[in-house]
Amino acid sequence: MNISIGVGSISFSDVKETVENYIRKVTSRILNKDDDGYNYDGGLRIVKDFVSGNKVRLAADVLGIEIADEDFVLKSTSNGALTIEDGRGKVIDFSDGNGNTGVYAYVAGDAGVVDGRIFANFEIIVGANDKSNSLIAGDGGSNLWGGAGFSADILVGGLGIDHFSIGKSEGNDHVANAAQDDIVDLHDVTLDDISFTASEGNVIGVAFKTGCVLTVESTAENSPVFQLSDGTRYSYNCAA
Repeated sequence: MNISIGVGSISFSDVKETVENYIRKVTSRILNKDDDGYNYDGGLRIVKDFVSGNKVRLAADVLGIEIADEDFVLKSTSNGALTIEDGRGKVIDFSDGNGNTGVYAYVAGDAGVVDGRIFANFEIIVGANDKSNSLIAGDGGSNLWGGAGFSADILVGGLGIDHFSIGKSEGNDHVANAAQDDIVDLHDVTLDDISFTASEGNVIGVAFKTGCVLTVESTAENSPVFQLSDGTRYSYNCAA
């Protein structure tokens, strides 16, 4: 349904989204820091003035993450969400109820190299939007994404099991040092979005109908697992 006002119009869905965002903001409570860091147990919470390296202890089930402009949003059950305002360019130390680090998260604020080998644990590394990034996985397993927008990103695997997140309209990305246990997550890609694939030696190329091309350099005879948005998985025998 659209509501016309003069020469312009506004849709009911736009109004609904605006109201929901307002309600979410006014009902969110600021999460206060104690000697052990921030303790998040669910619901709608906001962290303001976050300092790089601070601990966030999680006592709630986590469903996933979102990057909203400059904010880092951690989704939880029961429509809960923890929003870390102005979270780009800061290391977020997510820990368990005992304060032991489980995951480091870092969202780059600008283009450049982010070296995850400085972290001892599994990490989530996201590059700056619309800019070329070089993201290097740590040795404990990593989740790497070059960020939204059209850019050429380089994602380099490490010793652990790595996930490389790739979109069909996010530029010409290159994945290097990918092991057969790693996963190339084509998060918004179906078979209909792929124009052709090719392999030569240990390099696999995937061309999307958007015009973007992904190249993946494998370290083993078998390529990493390619996963489509519907959950379909396939791999290549690079020695064939």
